[in-house]
Amino acid sequence: AANAALGLFADYRKGQHYWLSLLDASYGINRIENGISQKLQDYLELNTKYGYRISEHFSATFFAEAISQFTNGFDYKSDPLASNRISAFMAPAFLSQGLGIVYDRPSWGLYTRVAPITARQIIVTVPDIDETQFGVDSGKTLQSQYGASLRVDYRKELVSYNNFRLGVESRFSLFTDFADFGNFVTNWRNKVNFNVYKVFTISIIAHLIYDPSVLFPDQTQLNPDGTTTVLTSVPKVQFLQNIGFGIGYQITKRK
Repeated sequence: AANAALGLFADYRKGQHYWLSLLDASYGINRIENGISQKLQDYLELNTKYGYRISEHFSATFFAEAISQFTNGFDYKSDPLASNRISAFMAPAFLSQGLGIVYDRPSWGLYTRVAPITARQIIVTVPDIDETQFGVDSGKTLQSQYGASLRVDYRKELVSYNNFRLGVESRFSLFTDFADFGNFVTNWRNKVNFNVYKVFTISIIAHLIYDPSVLFPDQTQLNPDGTTTVLTSVPKVQFLQNIGFGIGYQITKRK
């Protein structure tokens, strides 16, 4: 098994204005006994936001973010040979833009954004992938939603002693569509990093996603020819947990 993760950020501030951008990417693969390779994780997020500070801890903000994946995805449980892809790069992709208010406490490592005006688009650009399983109407490539969102970021270096560092990072976001208010899209990504001698790292990642637009087979029927027919589909909680030991390098300390 092999995993790789990359985090890039840009931080520009001048007077009451600031512009922050983040790229979070991770990819993991596992080669099992029969010689088949399976993905362990595949995540790509790009986030940028402009803010205008109106007080010490409050600012107005406009943000835009995109979430997708790098390579094809498969249902390994029903398709162990990975012959029929069910997802791909930009299939789906989740885009969001909005206006809101930010409360931040840099000394605490806390950033909170409330955006009562948020637009969200679900995009499926690959023709052979079923767009309806991601909430896009049949025959279309784009589904738009309008609602409100909340995002809470927490980043903190808890321990720094000689050649040992322990840091945590947590990003929690909610979105609800005005047309289905109270039914939340949830994305909660947590990461703990142990860094020894600035090079060796142990990373623990826990990632939970719940999206009522994304459907998974619930009841299936086995056909005489050996194929499976999906009778009903429902939204489900997706959860990823990963522990890895490897080599990492921090170019600069994040503020």
